[in-house]
Amino acid sequence: MPRNVAVSRVTNEPQTLLVSWTPPAVFNGLITNYTVYCDKASGSSTMTQEISVGPLSASMNFVGLMPFTTYHCAVTANTSAGESDLSSTAFATTDESGK
Repeated sequence: MPRNVAVSRVTNEPQTLLVSWTPPAVFNGLITNYTVYCDKASGSSTMTQEISVGPLSASMNFVGLMPFTTYHCAVTANTSAGESDLSSTAFATTDESGK
């Protein structure tokens, strides 16, 4: 599974969060893509927003999020053997709109 997952605000983009990670320490085959999951941190463990990115990616922006809202995000690595377990979860809060 991907490691060192971090989520941070993006300067001058109040409704965007940057999700970053490092590749798994142990590979279970050639990574075909990563899946980044994020959702509002409302107490639910279900993550309803997901985006797939290429195997050489180590970060991506989640855009169009709600202002002044806390999100939790996690990442999986995908190979021909399937999807890894979810990484540890990281949290961040978007800025207020226009701030």
